Amino acid sequence: YSDRFQGGPNNAVYKVVQYTDFALRRFFEKASTTDWFKNTLFVLVADHSLAPVDHEKYKSSIGSFSVPVIFYQPGNPVIGHDSSLIQQIDIFPSVLGFLNYDETWFSFGNNRFNLNEKPFVVNYINGMYQFMEDGYVIQFNGEKTEGVYNYKNDITLKNNLLGKNPSVDEALLKRLKAFIQQYNNRMVDNRLSISNELIPFKPQ
Repeated sequence: YSDRFQGGPNNAVYKVVQYTDFALRRFFEKASTTDWFKNTLFVLVADHSLAPVDHEKYKSSIGSFSVPVIFYQPGNPVIGHDSSLIQQIDIFPSVLGFLNYDETWFSFGNNRFNLNEKPFVVNYINGMYQFMEDGYVIQFNGEKTEGVYNYKNDITLKNNLLGKNPSVDEALLKRLKAFIQQYNNRMVDNRLSISNELIPFKPQ
C-alpha cells in the first residue's frame, strides 16, 4: 500500500491515518457479514502519540493524551459526540455498564454511560502526575504541586494559576493523592481484584 494514500503536509501522520481509515473500513465490511456483528459492542481507542502535530491544542502535556474513544454497536440508535473527559481506565466499567452487568467488580475508572459519575482523568508524563477535573488540571511531581491550569480556557497551559485559588488547588491535590495512594497500596498488597473490603475509587 506504499503508493495508495496521498498523504498530506505531514506524511508521517497523514498516511498512517489514511491507512487506519482504510483498514477499519475493510474490517467492518468483513465483520458486518458475520452472525455476531449485530450483537457486538466495538470499542475503538487510540494511545497517546509522540508524532509531530499541527494543532496547538495537542502540543501541551495534556494535549498529547487527547485521543478518541468510540463505542459502536451496530443498529443502536444512540449516536452522538461527547467532549467530556474520558480515559482508557473508563472502558472496562463503561462496557460493564452498557451490558447492565450487576455483579461485583473493581475499577479505578468510571462508567461513562452513567451521567451521575463525575468524569476525571489521571496520567503521568515526564515525571509529572496530571489530574484533570472540573475544567482544571493540576501537575504534581510527587512532592509538590508545580502547576494548576484552567485547561478549558487555556488549552496550551500558558497561564499557571497555582496559588490563585487555594481551595481549587487543595481539592485537586487531595483527589490526586488519594488516587496515587489507592493505586500504590493496592499494587503492593496485590489487591487490584474484587474483595469484600475493597471500595472502588469514586469521585465525591
